[in-house]
Amino acid sequence: MAIESVVSRCALIWPAADLSSAAQHDSKRITEDGAEAIALAVAHKMRAWCVVRRLQQGEHADWLLEHHENGARKLVAFEVSGTDQRSITDPMRVKLAQVAKKRDVDHRCAGIVGFKRPEVALQSVKARNCDR
Repeated sequence: MAIESVVSRCALIWPAADLSSAAQHDSKRITEDGAEAIALAVAHKMRAWCVVRRLQQGEHADWLLEHHENGARKLVAFEVSGTDQRSITDPMRVKLAQVAKKRDVDHRCAGIVGFKRPEVALQSVKARNCDR
């Protein structure tokens, strides 16, 4: 995984899925739901970010998270995407541009999960692009 471009290794373990029933599910939702689960777990483990709520469509991010810094509550807009076919580089650029539009938060971040080659990246929008 890469958190703010710092590469490290991490193990996430979960029960195996019953692949015989995979054809019954929406393949896009499986990828997106899996990506959200993994990205939220990594965000919590690596940043101690906790879920406040799921954001509505059009709010420029998927999740509103929170953490405490120097005793103050900080809000994080977190946009997540997953891919099972391609590199995570292109989706990262798109998702960073999307979450940069979110206002009234202290931090904006995108999380991309790749399933073809297991990888996770969390990247923040640069502060100069984060006018409140």
